[in-house]
Parts: sequence; structure tokens; C-alpha cells
Amino acid sequence: MVTEYPVLSLAERDRRWERVREMMRQKKVDCLLLAGLKSREQLEGYLTNDYAEGVVIFPLEGDPVCLSWTGTRITRHMENTLRGVTPWLEDMRVGITGPAISAVLKEKGFDQAAIGVVGLESRAPGEGGGYIPYKTWAYVLEDLKKATFVELSMTFWELVLVKSEEELELVRYAASIGEKACDTMLRT
Repeated sequence: MVTEYPVLSLAERDRRWERVREMMRQKKVDCLLLAGLKSREQLEGYLTNDYAEGVVIFPLEGDPVCLSWTGTRITRHMENTLRGVTPWLEDMRVGITGPAISAVLKEKGFDQAAIGVVGLESRAPGEGGGYIPYKTWAYVLEDLKKATFVELSMTFWELVLVKSEEELELVRYAASIGEKACDTMLRT
């Protein structure tokens, strides 16, 4: 696929996934439940290279699952694949409710595991109490009573802040677009 803008490679995916798994090993969790949802930062994109407004169930070993709130995100993911974009993960599903999240955690064998969670805490404006909805989280806690949950939001944030050369290339590209927009506004 020929593009006129930088894109992240599978090598970048592998780098990110290994860094996250190293963090998981250090924190002694078997799985990471990373909620992007309607939060300010959409953190699930760090693991998916996609925009799902959803939740990623990311195992220490094995393939991750991304849950989105709508089938249109999955349709877009499929369309990109048809256009030659290599997806970072294959398993995308609809359902960001407590029952859907709990079902995937059980399916993957994490019903009695140590599960790291990103999204219960936040430092973002308007998200002081996190951004995972109460009813969703209450269901997961009630349904997975034998699991142990470890809050890792800030630990994950610290990991994401360290940028690779590919990520810096995207930042530079975005900055150049901003500069062109400013030049155009000044001339206008």
C-alpha cells in the first residue's frame, strides 16, 4: 500500500506489545484489561493501532481481543484490511458491556487470574474517577469474584510516554500539518 504519510509498522506493534508484556510480568498480572471507551486519550489504540472506542483484553501470552461499542468500528477495520493495511490484531468483536467483557475474560481462562486494569483511575480533566462505567465494572467484579484486579492506569501512562522513532515521526508529521494550517490562516 502506498501512502503519503507515515504509518506504524508491525515492528512497532511488536515493540509496544513486548513493552506492555514486560510491564505485566513486573506487576505479576496474567492479563491486561485496557479500556479506551469514550475517554479523552483512547488508549486502546496503543495496542490496536485502530480507533475502536472499546476495550482490549490483552493476555500475557496469546492473541488479544478488542471489544468495540459498535459494528461500524469493526467494518472499518475490515475495510482497511481489504485496502492492504495489515491489522495489528485479528479478533475484534462488538460488546463493551460488563457481560461481554466478563465473557471474554472467562473464554480466555482469566476468571481466576490476576488482571491489570487501565481506566479505573485517570488524571484527565473530567475523568477524576476513571472512565469505566460503574455498571460495567460492577458486573465484572460480581461475575469474576475469584479474579484479582490490579489498577495499572498510571503505570501504563508512564509506559506510553516513552516514544519510539516511528512514533516521533508521526508527531513530526502532525506538527508539520499544524504549521501548514497556521501559515494558511496567516496568509488568509
